[in-house]
Amino acid sequence: TEGHLRGLGVGFSPYISGPGLSLILPRLASTLDRLAVPFCPGMDDAAAAALGSKLPNLAVLDIRGCNKVYSLSGIMDQRSEGATAGHLFVLARYSGISNNSLEETMRLYDGLSCILDGGGVGEGIRR
Repeated sequence: TEGHLRGLGVGFSPYISGPGLSLILPRLASTLDRLAVPFCPGMDDAAAAALGSKLPNLAVLDIRGCNKVYSLSGIMDQRSEGATAGHLFVLARYSGISNNSLEETMRLYDGLSCILDGGGVGEGIRR
């Protein structure tokens, strides 16, 4: 089913890491457009950047609770190298990303929406 998988959720796992994702995700690169890895302690900036290069069709990324991800610049930098990358929506509540970091990334790159705080109105939910 690797050629048909569009969404993958593997959250709350201490076993998810950048090197592990780098091995698995290239097989899903042509179809995967939604990835949820919430509350995975192995997710960091390097792993997020790898997602940008390995998943050119990624449209929705859930990194809530990944407190070792401090910036989206790495993922956006890798995506900008690919001509086909579209808009990316990121759920990043409880991550390590600060408002200043997000503002800087959004100033540098087009095609990014990110929710750091839902504001208590359910804004952090996307289906």
